[in-house]
Amino acid sequence: MKRKKHSGFTLVEVIFSIALLSIVSVVILNLYIASGELNDKALIQNMASLMASNAIEEVKSTPRDLPESITLYYDEYWELSDMSADASYTLNLSVTKDETVSKLVYLDVIVTDSESKTIVNFSTGHYLQSGGGQ
Repeated sequence: MKRKKHSGFTLVEVIFSIALLSIVSVVILNLYIASGELNDKALIQNMASLMASNAIEEVKSTPRDLPESITLYYDEYWELSDMSADASYTLNLSVTKDETVSKLVYLDVIVTDSESKTIVNFSTGHYLQSGGGQ
């Protein structure tokens, strides 16, 4: 008596391949989610750096009227906000004049989120010209 040759997969092979595919899919999905979160953090850090640079350039362009500090509030879309209660991000810029070197100022910038976590923090020194900018 001849046995018929059946082509195809056994039930065990199908179950094993589905399980393997599920495990690989979960790993890839987790990597995709993690990359999205990192992308969001990078965007926020990039916008915070841009806003900090803009604030520094604004201070450098008006050297005669240097305030001791500037506080700016931004909403979640990085638009200026008038009230700190509505702010998602806060930019604090402090200006310190060097008493030993004429026209030298130190600018310290800190950008924080609504939970007071620091996003960007840097300091820089600039020689400011008296005639309206550097």
